[in-house]
Amino acid sequence: WNEKNPCVAQSQVTALLVQKIFGGEIFRYKRANRWHCFNKINDVYYDLTSQENGKNPFDKYSACKDKDIPKNKLEGTEERNKILQKNIGLLEVI
Repeated sequence: WNEKNPCVAQSQVTALLVQKIFGGEIFRYKRANRWHCFNKINDVYYDLTSQENGKNPFDKYSACKDKDIPKNKLEGTEERNKILQKNIGLLEVI
């Protein structure tokens, strides 16, 4: 997380949350050596963290073929996703 750009490093956890609530698929692309994730639901692309790229927006979503979150990133992302779900009231605190 970055105060100047709160979307930095949040695309994976956000995409997981969107998928949990609305279904669909998670796609990804690599830019500047980092993976960025977004959702496709009913043939519509949703990128709720597109601001992560600052002044260089991405607009080639339909060309992306890589799906899901990279396995080496999934474990930490799932933990952050649980925290996000708790914070917005989707997951009860045990």
